[in-house]
Amino acid sequence: MRLSWRVNCPICNKEFHIAGLGIHLAQIHEARIQDYTELDALLRKYIKEVIAPKYTGKPSPKKGKTWEELYGVERAKELKEKLRERNRRLGIFSETATGDKNVMHNPIVRAKWESVIRSEEYRKKKSEIQKALVNNPEYKQWWYKRYIEKTYGAITKVSQQLAQQGYHVIPLHHKYPVPDIIAIKDGKVYAVEVVSYPEQINPDKYKGITYYNDIFWIVYNKSGDTND
Repeated sequence: MRLSWRVNCPICNKEFHIAGLGIHLAQIHEARIQDYTELDALLRKYIKEVIAPKYTGKPSPKKGKTWEELYGVERAKELKEKLRERNRRLGIFSETATGDKNVMHNPIVRAKWESVIRSEEYRKKKSEIQKALVNNPEYKQWWYKRYIEKTYGAITKVSQQLAQQGYHVIPLHHKYPVPDIIAIKDGKVYAVEVVSYPEQINPDKYKGITYYNDIFWIVYNKSGDTND
């Protein structure tokens, strides 16, 4: 039976291939796959059984070839345009250069590049692009998603650390179920949800949540009375 290499993220529970989980943990949750023994062992197993047998030590047949050589002129043009469109959509203003064209490797090219980015004309153009991006709904949605996921990952990590130190932690972030009321009595913490009709009661909302001692669903009537 073939072993499945797809696993769930231990923090947000999204499904990933084991080869991509480490990148996801590092970029989104600022965590390391090495911190999770079973996942780290599975990744090492994947490298040993799948990656290593394919590696012969020979350079890739694609190395050193242009897109035109690999895909043909028309297909290469189409792929490059898709890449440029994605970069424009995500606010990436330049394409990666290699070899002597890379500003980090060639001091002459770097000096020319620095003179351009410090010019008044460049700063004005960059400011116009940034203003346009701020009003672009697609870019705002992308940026907001990245910001929310990064914040969520940081809160999750800090919550885990505080819990390990003995704190009773209740993370308050909109990716967590946040109740209408948090009630505390006799050292116990209760989540209280106030709804208008019994049909609105949804126990699945707190499925898997352990930081509340209990969940109270209270049906609030128009008369001002509440159920027991």
